[in-house]
Amino acid sequence: CEVGHYQNEGGQSTCLRCERGTYADKRGSDACEPCPAGKTTQGNGFSSLTDCQCPPGTYKNEVAGSCIACGTGAICKGFGGAPEAKIGNQ
Repeated sequence: CEVGHYQNEGGQSTCLRCERGTYADKRGSDACEPCPAGKTTQGNGFSSLTDCQCPPGTYKNEVAGSCIACGTGAICKGFGGAPEAKIGNQ
């Protein structure tokens, strides 16, 4: 199987895409690795730990590297985006 995919049973004829919140960074994986706590991927079939990012409603604290809940008056789209002011709260 290619990266981002796995085969969990010997003899399978097809490879499965890693599910949301997981990734496989090696060819021939028999399982996908989970993203670190509080992080996820934007969909299925991802192949790198760097694809695990902060989900919508949070943003990445650059100092700590962790995801922080979006504050009141802001919108956080997640996945690397910075908090944005809600209309009327600028």
